[in-house]
Amino acid sequence: MNYINTLLTTLSLLLLWQANAQVTPTSVYQCFVNDPVPAQTIDMNDDYKAGCVLFEGEVYDYQLNENKTVTASQKIDVEPNKFSAHDFTPGNGMTLVLCNDLKDVLSFTHEDLSNVEALKKFEFGIELPANVEARIQDFILNGDTTGNQINPYLEWQLNAEATFIHRATEFEKVIDGFYFQDYKRQIIQSNLPLSKWFPDSTTHHMRFRYAPEKLGVWDVHINVILEDGSSYSFCPFIINVTPNSEDDGFVKVAANQRVLERNDELFFPVGQNLPWPFDETSASGPSNGAYQDEPSGSYTHQLMEAQILELKDVGVDYFRLILNPASLDIEFEEVGNYTDRLNYAWEIDHIIEQAEELDMYIHFNMLLHYQLESPNAGGRLAWDWSDSTVAAFPAWDSLTLSHYAYKSTFGLSNMAPEAFFSDEGCKKYYKQRLRYLVSRYGYTPHIAMFELLSEASNAGRLSKIAYIDSTGVHYNDSISPYNVGSSFPLELAWWHDEMAKYIKNELGHTEHLISANYAQKPIGQDYTYAVPEIDVISWNQYNHGRLAIYQDYGHLIDSFSTHYNKPIFFSESGPLHEADCDSGVSYRKQVWMNAFTGIAGFNMWKHKIHSNYAYLGNVNAFIKNNSDIGDLFLGSWEAQYYNDVGNVGEAFQKEVNLIRGFPQGPITSEFTSVGVISNMTDNRYTNNTGSLSSYCYTEPTNTGHINKENLLFQDQAVFTNHLGSFVHDDEFFNTNGVSIEYDNSPFFNAVPGWPMEHPLSCVESSCAETVTAEIPFIQHASLGGNKSMIGDESFDWNRVVQSDLQREEAEGMEYSMRIFPNPAQDVINITCLDANITQFHVCDAKGRVIYSINRESTSQTVEVSNLASGIFVILGVDKSNTIMYQQRWVKQ
Repeated sequence: MNYINTLLTTLSLLLLWQANAQVTPTSVYQCFVNDPVPAQTIDMNDDYKAGCVLFEGEVYDYQLNENKTVTASQKIDVEPNKFSAHDFTPGNGMTLVLCNDLKDVLSFTHEDLSNVEALKKFEFGIELPANVEARIQDFILNGDTTGNQINPYLEWQLNAEATFIHRATEFEKVIDGFYFQDYKRQIIQSNLPLSKWFPDSTTHHMRFRYAPEKLGVWDVHINVILEDGSSYSFCPFIINVTPNSEDDGFVKVAANQRVLERNDELFFPVGQNLPWPFDETSASGPSNGAYQDEPSGSYTHQLMEAQILELKDVGVDYFRLILNPASLDIEFEEVGNYTDRLNYAWEIDHIIEQAEELDMYIHFNMLLHYQLESPNAGGRLAWDWSDSTVAAFPAWDSLTLSHYAYKSTFGLSNMAPEAFFSDEGCKKYYKQRLRYLVSRYGYTPHIAMFELLSEASNAGRLSKIAYIDSTGVHYNDSISPYNVGSSFPLELAWWHDEMAKYIKNELGHTEHLISANYAQKPIGQDYTYAVPEIDVISWNQYNHGRLAIYQDYGHLIDSFSTHYNKPIFFSESGPLHEADCDSGVSYRKQVWMNAFTGIAGFNMWKHKIHSNYAYLGNVNAFIKNNSDIGDLFLGSWEAQYYNDVGNVGEAFQKEVNLIRGFPQGPITSEFTSVGVISNMTDNRYTNNTGSLSSYCYTEPTNTGHINKENLLFQDQAVFTNHLGSFVHDDEFFNTNGVSIEYDNSPFFNAVPGWPMEHPLSCVESSCAETVTAEIPFIQHASLGGNKSMIGDESFDWNRVVQSDLQREEAEGMEYSMRIFPNPAQDVINITCLDANITQFHVCDAKGRVIYSINRESTSQTVEVSNLASGIFVILGVDKSNTIMYQQRWVKQ
């Protein structure tokens, strides 16, 4: 789609959905919900409060030792001859009270509170006493100058809470308030970088947002406490929650602990990093508006709306957002004061609202690692920890760049940005930032997960600038405390532990998944991935121009999945410099291959390459439109990998990633496989447009790799037939005599009519450019013979679990037991290569041994049908009964 047309289309759409979202602010104290109060409810509550109270439909009789108070905010109706209060003993009675402190509370999303749609935003604002509001506005305008101001962002100065109580179940949810300011964009067409925002008229600045899931009547109680101990309560009010019309739902971890689900269906993100607003039409490139010295202008956010719509247009419904301080973060120049960045908070609102309207989901990163480096190794010098003066580049002569305010506020060293994670002052104020983000954006199911920090292993990094020129910033070295044997890995784990617990336990926000992200796998004492409140573990996985890298991916994913029993996510993925050389080949290849490596989802990077977005849409459609894939991914399965890269003499080198379900029941049962066959000879070496001396050609290659000079080209029929025989090849499956029969349908036609996405480029003009690079497939197969493909000791195929012991020893990790299927109903297979293990103990969730099993072989089958459903732990012990291995297992 033409970029300008895309922008115009987007703006038209946004005008439509913004107009539809406008409602007249309405007092919540109008009695839209007017149900009678059951006598039993009054009996159980000596101090009952509600918006409106109706005593009707049954007999209400109060007397003797009863002492009750009923308070309504709007009215109390008593049906004649149904209500009586009499013969009380001294000191008791029935008191009916109309709330006489009717401070204004306005709904900004609903004019009819009897129809609040479940899982949709319900927003209201409260009117604070005039003297309190004046002190807040003094802070907003002047900051903390006299000590009489109230900072509305710090809960110890102003703690506003709304308690939602579901009448039918008595479930309670406490929501924190947040300070809100409305804005309008000012777009200066003649000089776009100067485009800014200006505040729009705003009342009831203290806002609350919640999207209740339970249907029926909710009572809402509001309380405000100031630092001096004074408090203000508001009259309660009522909302009635009705069914959701759009199948919304929060993303959860599936029962198998390997993938994600939403409303009991597979949720497999095939997403793209749209990390922050950027302007790719600018003469200075996409850095304008993203990394510049001054905060970005409002026009870049207008462009981001077009980029989000562009993703949606090609079938992508997931993207990653990062709170970059140049364009989105709510805090940078001043700790604990977000006033000058409320325009960015307002823009995040719009990004979320657009995602809701388009039915897209957001991977929400809460903190960028740039500001925790001194200086940032990527050249984002205006937004890092350091305040170094740069004089080497004339345009920046004598310019003192800004720094992350946590450094100066808490007196931390310019050379120790990692102190941010252990300093008590930093943690105290950073939690307030988390509190603001969760209270303002935590209502929406269209945030799939909150990611605590990007590239945690790069935080604290120190770099030395050698020089700066027109091509950027150049360094002579860079040191990361994460990799130098210090205590920092443990401190980083403590920080993740504390922040995840703060969100889930102290704030009580359990609706969203929490993810921890690394640029590499954790090392040493770092137990971050094991923190119970961390739901999803992720790292950033780039190709680095290598072929046959996907077996490495599979090895790593398999190890982490077994070790942590949590879904694994690639927050960033894709090719690096090779993407500039191969017309999208490496991007497309990684999109397809990633999907079947055993991860729970991924985001590609390279956000500048719009022409590649369609590949994401194709993979997304392939997974979503085939119900077999959802059933497979939500069940028990293993990832497998194969390549013939060693066969240098072959014209076409191939590799396959696939997910194969575990057979349930007898050996002859059917199972499903899904994956992709990829042509390895379609790559950056055979598709680059540079000269033979360019980077694209001269970058070191794998030994024996076929390059574009000696590649033998064949026509589509030959390639297709070769793939067809390849997947029936006994050497690939290596089943030791176990026969595998497919549906009598050609393997390469498993997805009828699948488009030939990208032809293999040719050096010679006479060669045929009709060879398909990636072919996805779904196959149903059955096992025959006397042996199962699962747990066979002689099983030696080239898959991700091959050479587990050697692999994990090489990675510095112990080889743990493999227990599969997990979950399971009737039988499980226990595989352990450690000959020192003599027994397996099956323990319940409290650690009590239920029974023990003698180890008989490397792999053995265990009957579990007699166990009740629940969570168990299986221990592998040696002859001295020392526990060597343990793994959690779920009985369905």
